[in-house]
Parts: sequence; C-alpha cells; structure tokens
Amino acid sequence: DGGPGVLALAARHPTVPRGAATLRLGLTALHRVDDVARCVDLLARAWKEEEETQNAAPHPAPPDSGADTAGDAPGDQA
Repeated sequence: DGGPGVLALAARHPTVPRGAATLRLGLTALHRVDDVARCVDLLARAWKEEEETQNAAPHPAPPDSGADTAGDAPGDQA
C-alpha cells in the first residue's frame, strides 16, 4: 500500500528447534497503536494469501506403498 514496511526477522534452526521456524517482531516505545494495528493487518493479509496459495497448489500424490493396487480404486468391490 506504499507505506513503510514491517521488519520481521526469521528465527530458524539452530536458534529454534528444527521445524519450529518463526517470525520475530519487536516493538519499542516509539510504536503507536496504529503502527501495531497496521502490522497485524499486514500479517493477516499475508497469512490469507499464503493459505490461498497453498490451497490452489496441486497436492502431491501420496508415496507409493509398493503394493500392487491395480483395480483397488475407491468404490471397486472385490
């Protein structure tokens, strides 16, 4: 929206446990309530966009178990 950005630092392994990456935000006494509200709005929009991207992406097929499954499609009766 043309305004100043929000600085969010990534905390990754080894700073945090593997698989627990997170964003770190800092506030100072110079931040105003509207600064915090804007940050929350930007994060909410980014979260929503990421969810939409994830939902629109094709999902990979599950790994093959190695078993012969010919004719075992859902709804097939033996």
